Amino acid sequence: MSATVTTLDKPRPAERSQLKETWRNLRRSPSGVIGLTIACLASPPEAVERVLIPAVWLWPILIWAEMGSRKSRHNTEQMVFVSPHLAKRQLPAMWLAGVLVAAIATSGAALPYVTTGKPELLLAWIVGCCFVPALAMALGVWSKVGRLFEITYAMWWYFGLLSRVAIFDFAGIGGMGIFPVVYLAITAGLLLLAIARRQRQIA
Repeated sequence: MSATVTTLDKPRPAERSQLKETWRNLRRSPSGVIGLTIACLASPPEAVERVLIPAVWLWPILIWAEMGSRKSRHNTEQMVFVSPHLAKRQLPAMWLAGVLVAAIATSGAALPYVTTGKPELLLAWIVGCCFVPALAMALGVWSKVGRLFEITYAMWWYFGLLSRVAIFDFAGIGGMGIFPVVYLAITAGLLLLAIARRQRQIA
């Protein structure tokens, strides 16, 4: 048993492992990223805002849904949880990988903000890229299933990006206001909740 623990205490770097997993997930549907990005660049601004931006924020939902719940689904929790530094190393790496997914997948939504000189909307987009994977990770760690995130995020997406209810607009497409600051605070709270839960699972 001690040999097993020693082996698991010295895994491949968490960051490298998570980035490789992220890359594998994105390679499943590269045409989605490329197609939506080209559409955002080639379409009129009204179509980008009303149709394409909501679309780019929805399609990675199944990738995000795996965050925090993958080990439970594949019954590898007990094997991985023997590592005492798991919460400190793996969860931040997992979250950063999720941010990378968000940034790549929704880059088509951000490019118009750069080309038209709208730094406030670009900032809101960055906040959204941080918020969504934090929500996915927290719900995944606590519920051990991806379904809760899928339902929660789909509703959040519908009210915020389709119905334009300001308080649910995590991507700031309806205007900046105070909500990016609010969502930064929510993101921090979600990360703390995920780490606290994982530390209890390890203890």
